[in-house]
Amino acid sequence: VDDDEEAEPDWLASLLRVAQAFSADVVRGTVRYRYPEADKWAYLRDSGDKGRPRPDGQPLKTGATNNVLVASRLFDPAGLGLRFEPALNFTGGEDKLFFMQAFRAGVSGVHAPAAIVHETVPLSRCTLPMLYKDKARLAANAILIERDFMGKHYGAKRYLQLLLKESGNAGKYLCKALTHLPRQDDSARRYCLRAILAVARIHGTLRGML
Repeated sequence: VDDDEEAEPDWLASLLRVAQAFSADVVRGTVRYRYPEADKWAYLRDSGDKGRPRPDGQPLKTGATNNVLVASRLFDPAGLGLRFEPALNFTGGEDKLFFMQAFRAGVSGVHAPAAIVHETVPLSRCTLPMLYKDKARLAANAILIERDFMGKHYGAKRYLQLLLKESGNAGKYLCKALTHLPRQDDSARRYCLRAILAVARIHGTLRGML
């Protein structure tokens, strides 16, 4: 878990139960975020697919170290001997790369939704500039990891397609934000945030390509 997270009492037991039931090497739990009362933006991300409960044992496509149980054989030199990449220490993404390498090596990973940790998010991470910066960083890192560490050279065509897709998303969400303005809820601001984050992914993709 991250050092700013608090695990529920049955957290470890839930992870272990699912690991044993599905003979999994990697088991990922649920992270629930606690936002400050003054937050006006970050909490808007917790909607849609992120809020849908997953069943026990649903296969993992990605991994992160904010709530995960990992078999020791992944680190053991006599096993896979995987390590976190020091070159990513200050950009982030070392956990993403670690689990990409693990899954490529045939490691099995599953979800354990009942294994819950709570993360308290500081107000400094809830501002629009910080949300934008973080999303752009992740988009740039994704290309860096694919190209420089996984050796996947997709070429400019794939990234241009990503740029077109995110441009379309930005326009779509902006239009939805405008149409939801008359509503007395958070929907307009939620779509506005999605448009801004789509622009951030465009920015990050361009940085990654260069």
